[in-house]
Amino acid sequence: MIRYENYVMKHMLRYDMKNSKWHHAFADLDADLDAVLKLNLNQYWQAEYAADVFALEMLCQHAQQDINRWANFISIDVFFSWLMAVEQHLGKEICPYHPPPDKRREKLAAWMHEHYPPTPQILAHLDDTQRILQSWNHHHTESTP
Repeated sequence: MIRYENYVMKHMLRYDMKNSKWHHAFADLDADLDAVLKLNLNQYWQAEYAADVFALEMLCQHAQQDINRWANFISIDVFFSWLMAVEQHLGKEICPYHPPPDKRREKLAAWMHEHYPPTPQILAHLDDTQRILQSWNHHHTESTP
């Protein structure tokens, strides 16, 4: 049985160059992706959400001001927006073992709002970021055949 804390903190995907396969690696378990599929996907996604929040929390603890904490969030938000654009371009999920990027963004945004309520200045930065990301997505959709 995998302990939840170990599952959140010590899982990763690694690529096996010899066999050209992705493997899911745990601290004390190495299973191929078929075995991972047998895991309860909801439980797996909850672990992914927890790992996302843990990483953001660590970043926020090292920031001196809320504006810097929100800048960290915006960087992650841009990354998830990029993942969504790639998935849209490919027409499929990049990795079905991870929750959809928009759901991960929602969870992190909710955590940020709860722990570091945004000031009007921060809200303006968030609005600017969303406007830019939407314009990129609009540009991408127009240029896609």
